[in-house]
Amino acid sequence: MEKVLLKYNNEKVKKGIKIIISSTLNNSAEKIWNKLLDIDTLIEICKPMATFKSKLNEKEMKWEINKEYIFKLFIYGFIYHSEIIK
Repeated sequence: MEKVLLKYNNEKVKKGIKIIISSTLNNSAEKIWNKLLDIDTLIEICKPMATFKSKLNEKEMKWEINKEYIFKLFIYGFIYHSEIIK
């Protein structure tokens, strides 16, 4: 764990922690990359401790380079923070 400063949309800064988790995956890099491009993969990996809901309510979203994504983050079912992910 690493302590970090989190910057909110209104320029407020709060303290937080950064957690890094790693896994060994037994599949081709291409298949794994295609799954990572699917937002549903993020949602599935984070359940049940965290859930993400898109503010855009898009169905079947795919990550794109240089596009901003706005989510509501729920930790154990409570709204924690709205975050822009680039």
